[in-house]
Amino acid sequence: MSEDPLRSLVVELQYLEGTAQAMQQRISLIDAAITEMQVANSTMEGLKSESVGADALVPIGGGSYIRAKIGDNERLIVGIGADVAIEKSLPEAIESYTARIAELQKARSTMERQIEQVLARIEKGRQELQKLAKEAEGKGDV
Repeated sequence: MSEDPLRSLVVELQYLEGTAQAMQQRISLIDAAITEMQVANSTMEGLKSESVGADALVPIGGGSYIRAKIGDNERLIVGIGADVAIEKSLPEAIESYTARIAELQKARSTMERQIEQVLARIEKGRQELQKLAKEAEGKGDV
């Protein structure tokens, strides 16, 4: 009988540890998205001071770039998700990215609070497991 609560607790702890790992992976993905958005936002901020015809390096993948001239720095094509992009003015694009960064940071904070709760439950479960294991060990010695 004493092994049933032990096994149940072990299974629960394994589940919680898997949940914590999945949540940590989500936080990493959110961090990557925030970084990408911040780089884009910084680049857009830099465009404010550039004039039409200024030289630019455009990434083409694999760490490679092509030289280009800025043809229009007042209108941008901005990705809005699901492989959809729309044209926006530079100030609208900056505002949009700033808002998206704030949303991602809020989601990250929420995820951090949730992972803290899961980790607290894991710690509590480990303490319960030690207690049950000692009790089972004590009964075996009698």
